[in-house]
Amino acid sequence: MSTGIIDIRLLKMDRKINILLAEDNEEFRESCYEFLREKGFNVIVAVDGTEASYKTTNQKFDLILTDLAMPKRDGIGMIERIQNVKNVNHKTPIIVISGNIDYTVIGGLKGKILRAYTKPVNMNELVEFIIEHFDKVGLEPLKG
Repeated sequence: MSTGIIDIRLLKMDRKINILLAEDNEEFRESCYEFLREKGFNVIVAVDGTEASYKTTNQKFDLILTDLAMPKRDGIGMIERIQNVKNVNHKTPIIVISGNIDYTVIGGLKGKILRAYTKPVNMNELVEFIIEHFDKVGLEPLKG
């Protein structure tokens, strides 16, 4: 799936981009994880919205990639929880990747998400968008 080539723009950044990947489909989660790692991102996975919400209370992420349809807490509930609880991730940009995008639902998330992709997602296009985003806004220094 991946060529393993790291974009030179990532090498020029102060550090790796930390991504939380919330996805319940094991096959897609693993392929997405491997692709992003090979491209030079630091990726942490969560298998549902509850686990993702918990991880956002304990670790700062630069970006959250999430499915909408997940067990325990769906992507919408997870997004609302993350953005309404004042923790280190309440302003973290979020990208939705979902198999069935309801544009009424996406419209309701306007201003809360950076972008939405329908599965199957073109991973090279996703990576390009992520790099361009952080190339423009930069990375916040890690606090710790």
